[in-house]
Amino acid sequence: NPTDFFDEDTGIYVFGDNYQPGYPYFGANFWEDWERPIHFTLYQEDGTLEADYDAGAKIFGGWSRAQDQRSLSLFARTQYGYSAFDNAFFDDRPYDSYQALVLRNSGNDWNNAMMRDAALTGLMKGADLEYQAYRPTVVYFNGEYWGIYNMREKVNEHFLAAKWDVNPKDIDLLEAGGGVIHGDNADYLSLLDFIATSDLSSAANYDFVSSQIDLDNFAL
Repeated sequence: NPTDFFDEDTGIYVFGDNYQPGYPYFGANFWEDWERPIHFTLYQEDGTLEADYDAGAKIFGGWSRAQDQRSLSLFARTQYGYSAFDNAFFDDRPYDSYQALVLRNSGNDWNNAMMRDAALTGLMKGADLEYQAYRPTVVYFNGEYWGIYNMREKVNEHFLAAKWDVNPKDIDLLEAGGGVIHGDNADYLSLLDFIATSDLSSAANYDFVSSQIDLDNFAL
């Protein structure tokens, strides 16, 4: 529905009436945590229909959402009829089910190369670090050309669950400073306290910490 994206009162893609002057225009509609129903189809380069889903969409990103071309998160939810996008969107992934995807404007690289983020994170392939898969796409909104976006995996509990074959409900996903994105931070804070108050030259203490942390991943 065009009003879900472009109406001044309810559209997630536009400025609206309450934004602050000056970049990144805090208070604009695109800073709201609003989700709107969409239908998206994905076609391969030869015109073959690859995917076709009802889904939800939110504006995605930090200050880059103030660019003229805004990033989008796409969500599979049972309320839209699908609990997952069952499709092999990325050739280098062994799984073919996704709860969410991102159409990214390439962040700070927007309107420049528009692929540096994808190229640099891709350098981590084989390094035992998690990184988002990448697929360039040409996007249309209701048939109107909307430019090049980078389709990426969305980093969330489902992203990690797919990679490690665990239940997403069992994952604690935190950001800098221990802020909670999903789950809780009790175990993390307890581990930090143990490290701060324990003698890690003790083999027993060091072995306990190494049992809680992937040390090779941490070192990288």
